[in-house]
Amino acid sequence: MKIFIIIIIFLFHFSINRACNIQFDNIDAFDIIRHVYERDIFNISGQLEYCPSSLIVRNISILNPLLKRLSILNVSYLIETNRINITTLARLIGFAPLTIQLYFQDESTYRSNRDLIKNATIIQKTCGGSSSNRNDILKNCPMLKYENDYYILTQNISVAIKRRQSIIDILFTCVVIFLVTVGTLCIGCGLEMEQLLKNFRKPLPLIVGFICQVIYLPLLSFAIIKIFRLDSSTSLGLISTASSPGKNYFKIKYFERKIILFRWRFIKYLYSITCW
Repeated sequence: MKIFIIIIIFLFHFSINRACNIQFDNIDAFDIIRHVYERDIFNISGQLEYCPSSLIVRNISILNPLLKRLSILNVSYLIETNRINITTLARLIGFAPLTIQLYFQDESTYRSNRDLIKNATIIQKTCGGSSSNRNDILKNCPMLKYENDYYILTQNISVAIKRRQSIIDILFTCVVIFLVTVGTLCIGCGLEMEQLLKNFRKPLPLIVGFICQVIYLPLLSFAIIKIFRLDSSTSLGLISTASSPGKNYFKIKYFERKIILFRWRFIKYLYSITCW
């Protein structure tokens, strides 16, 4: 558990001290842009922050490996405000990764950015206040690479494209909730009153199990999701499994055997009637 806490603190410390990066709008902690639906035309915009004042953007390239899911319509960059805007078209449902590369070169005139780095961390101030010396820039800004007379900044994001919900989806969700509720009640009906009274007389195992099930396991699964940056479907399955009461699988198998046995007896009964 201590190792998980140390890793979380390290990742949090790294995320808040990133210098010379694009701070995108409407993006979550996993660098994913959500709330995008199929066949929508939307903008991916962001602000370039804490980059050396002696550099200026000369070119922008975008790598889009999944052209069937996402199409790039237009790319624009405003030098005065250091903002980038990408107009895209969502085509198919799923995750569409994007790799954005900014190519910098030395600027003839030095631009002061004291106002931008006033509330920044030490690492961000060091990178933003770097001189025009190449070694100084590469030392203070490790996220920049120098190739072919260009300083290159590479940043990866993903776009989650969803399908719009229809009336059928809402009805399906309601039916599933109803069936799960009825199934849970049926499992609870299999308990005996003597077992409940025995547990209430000695509540310590119930309290320990309740704390582990409701508090410890969900927190542990949430830490695993944050550390390994799992996708939405895997995260939902992990949280659901950690938050559900134990031995559900065995209870379901028990009731399945009961149902199969009932069907077999019913078939034998019909067969005996027809033969008679």
